[in-house]
Amino acid sequence: MPAQSAPAATAATESDEDNLLPRLRVAGLSPQVLAVPAPPLPTMPAPFDLRLADPDADAELVSEWMSHDLLIHTWNSAWPAERWRRYIRAQLDSDFSRPLMLSYEGTTVGYLELYRASRDTISTFYAADPWDLGLHAAVVVRSAMPASGVADGLRGLVEGAFRAEARCRRVMFEPDHRNTPARLVCERAGCQQLGMHHMPTRKIALYALPRDPNDAPPAYQSLEASAPAG
Repeated sequence: MPAQSAPAATAATESDEDNLLPRLRVAGLSPQVLAVPAPPLPTMPAPFDLRLADPDADAELVSEWMSHDLLIHTWNSAWPAERWRRYIRAQLDSDFSRPLMLSYEGTTVGYLELYRASRDTISTFYAADPWDLGLHAAVVVRSAMPASGVADGLRGLVEGAFRAEARCRRVMFEPDHRNTPARLVCERAGCQQLGMHHMPTRKIALYALPRDPNDAPPAYQSLEASAPAG
């Protein structure tokens, strides 16, 4: 079957500064997608723990983390704490995304976002199901965990998401194409690679981790597939 062309994403009308959720699609979505509730809060096996981020208590720490060299290039979110405060609050006020703080044995080690992939820009790159979840993960304090900590945490979080959301068929990941460690974690976890795609500010490698092999989604045409030979 030939690769399909992706539908065009809805253009944002606000500036980046004014639109705190620029990836949230608000037009051209089916009633089924719009009816799906906010992502659940998964439970994780000890010694991991997960909680909702607090705009007032966590913004300074997340802002500091996002100024680290690797995250500057892979998250493009080196914002002052005040903007992080507003952004975390905007997520909590929406039914689109949930900002989360990850801890290991009581030490806060990372910032995560669990979001509705079917309402995100990435839904223009593959055949999204209304109940799909997407995950952004920045695990920063790796020294507090064993070598397998990131992979164990990813597996525990995905399993928790599937438990919490019975109708979710897959969890989506879209690391920056240059983020080799994150891509390796996805591939070792058994994710399906859905090609390279352009976001407004970066190029991503799109992955899907299905609940069952039959839940793996078809992808639209990737950058590699559309590139001329030679």
